[in-house]
Amino acid sequence: MARWIRVVAALSAVTILSFLAPNTAVAAEKCATKASTFSGTFWSPYDDWSVGDMESTFREQASVGIHSTIVVWSVHLDANNAAYPSSAGLGYSRFNDSIPKLVEAARATGQKLWMGLIVAPDGFPTHHKDTAWLGAFVKRSEAVAHDLNARYGDTIAGWYVPTEPAYADIDTASKARTYAGWLGHLTAYLHSHDGNKPVMVSPTMPSAIYTGASATQYVQLLKRLIVSTKVDVWNLQDGFRMTAWSPTQEAAALVLAKKYTRAVGSALWASVYTPPRDGDGTPVSVAQMAPYLDAISATGTPLTQWTYNDYFSGTQATDQALRVGNLAAYRAWCS
Repeated sequence: MARWIRVVAALSAVTILSFLAPNTAVAAEKCATKASTFSGTFWSPYDDWSVGDMESTFREQASVGIHSTIVVWSVHLDANNAAYPSSAGLGYSRFNDSIPKLVEAARATGQKLWMGLIVAPDGFPTHHKDTAWLGAFVKRSEAVAHDLNARYGDTIAGWYVPTEPAYADIDTASKARTYAGWLGHLTAYLHSHDGNKPVMVSPTMPSAIYTGASATQYVQLLKRLIVSTKVDVWNLQDGFRMTAWSPTQEAAALVLAKKYTRAVGSALWASVYTPPRDGDGTPVSVAQMAPYLDAISATGTPLTQWTYNDYFSGTQATDQALRVGNLAAYRAWCS
């Protein structure tokens, strides 16, 4: 893996990121008294809504400053299916058509889409040190990116690699080199093919908790990837809701991460976890999020969330009152 030759990106990271940075100016207009506002959100293909409902949600997102949507994945490798009509030669069955619907809704509303590639929630943890499997995974990801770009390239603002590096993936120099090798190779391909689009990864900081490590210790390990892979956006996530560490600890980890990303011309974002009632337990309230949002804001880090349509959107009937209430509370907090 380490011997792979990286292709130089056709566009500089600074040029790409200046074009694709979250629209914080609009967010500030909508939340005039708060600097810490969401400007991006994730969307799962499991939410196969109608185009009309997706458009309504995108417009609602825009009303509070959210103009970037990160599509979590396009192909589920473990299930061998795709959330779009993929080319027959790729060999994936049809899961649903959520991605073409998202693309249509994004075109109608001006939402920026970061297109997720291949997710393998069972396969990847099993093979994260297997260079042969990882090499095949990279080739599959490149083929999917090429297929997606041929269909929806005008609407894809960037690529999202949904492997989410965890503490156990990078806790030794050897494992970090393996991870950096395949990720750097894939990033180089995405920079030089299919529109020269930027690449985002969302590392999972709370995976360090299992070993008793801190958020800052996790970021220290992540440096090995940041400095060697040419990933454009490191969207660090607190995947155990907003309570994995204190606001001060979260902010300290982000300050260190920003030092590392800035040194190589990459961008740092932060993703906070806002689970729905039918997801991972009790939803995080806006009041509970506020101290974290304030602390993260003080670091100057753009904010994304998981996920708008599960947490704020009143478009769907399930838990509608809860979601509408969350949005009202967020608007009140902003103003």
